[in-house]
Amino acid sequence: MLLNKKNGLMPNIFTESDVCELGVTFMASERKFSYDFKYDAEKEEYIYESFSEIFKDQYNNEKEVCWLKKDTIKEIYECVNEDVLAMIPVVSKNNLLCYVIDTSKFEHINEMKQILVGFAEKIDIIKMNDIPMKHTTILILWIARECSGRSRFGLSTKMKKAYMYIHLLILQHSRE
Repeated sequence: MLLNKKNGLMPNIFTESDVCELGVTFMASERKFSYDFKYDAEKEEYIYESFSEIFKDQYNNEKEVCWLKKDTIKEIYECVNEDVLAMIPVVSKNNLLCYVIDTSKFEHINEMKQILVGFAEKIDIIKMNDIPMKHTTILILWIARECSGRSRFGLSTKMKKAYMYIHLLILQHSRE
């Protein structure tokens, strides 16, 4: 989705919700950013999008500076580019904001797009079908352990449920 391709997102299997929530904090050009979005898989709409830059002061306290916030459910809209702010409520929700407007006209939104595309191009997708079941399980357990406690959307509890489910699958698989 960050590369303007069909996303293929499905409803959230851990919450029985049609809304899929994803968030990431990452470094780009020695700067720290946070990007979150919510996608309604049933309606095929991006209902929430937020992009912030994170700064640290001399005491190591973090402060987020919001570049973009689009919450179509609560009708909350923020943007560092004032001209974009007026457009947000009326643009299409079937794609990320940076792909439904001409970003070349808006400095911060254009930079945001370049940062997100640069980040997305560095992501490697692992096809789990090509890995033997034992290695797949080990990799998923490692990811679950590494991710627990890191999410802005309460992934810790959901990951624990997934972790327990995977353990049950391992037990079931080992008995066969």
